[in-house]
Amino acid sequence: MKVILLQNLPNLGFADEIKEVVPGYARNFLFPRNLAKLATKKAMIEALLRQKEKEQKDKENVKQAENLAKILEKTIITICVESQKDGKLFGSITEKDISEEIKKQTAKEIEPTNILISHPIKETGEHRVKAKIYKNIIAILKLQVIG
Repeated sequence: MKVILLQNLPNLGFADEIKEVVPGYARNFLFPRNLAKLATKKAMIEALLRQKEKEQKDKENVKQAENLAKILEKTIITICVESQKDGKLFGSITEKDISEEIKKQTAKEIEPTNILISHPIKETGEHRVKAKIYKNIIAILKLQVIG
C-alpha cells in the first residue's frame, strides 16, 4: 500500500515522501496517528510539488549559508575579558559569549548551540572556533581574546 508521510519518521522516511508499506501497518499505526495518508493521484502530485518547493528553499538556504560562512571566515571576532598578567582568564569563553560577539560585530545571528569549541578557551590570544551555519556548512572563525 502506498502512503504519503505527513511527518518525519526515523525508520521510514521524511515528510511528503511516498512510501510502500504493509497495509496493516498503515491502517493500524500510521493512519490513526496522522503520520501518513493514502497516496491518491491528487495527493501524490501535491506531495511532489511540496518536495520541489522544499528543494528550492534548501538551495537558497545553502547559498545564504555559504555567503555567511565567507563573511565570518574573513572577520576576526574580538572579545575583551579580564585576565591575569600571564594571560590566563579568570573564567572561560563560552559558546554564548562568542555568539553575542558575532551578533555585535557582524549583525549576523548564530545560535550558541551551533558554535563548536573543541577545548575550553581559558587563555588570551588567537583561537580557532567552528560554527555550524546550515546542515553541513561549517565556518572556521578566528577568535581574538584580549585581556
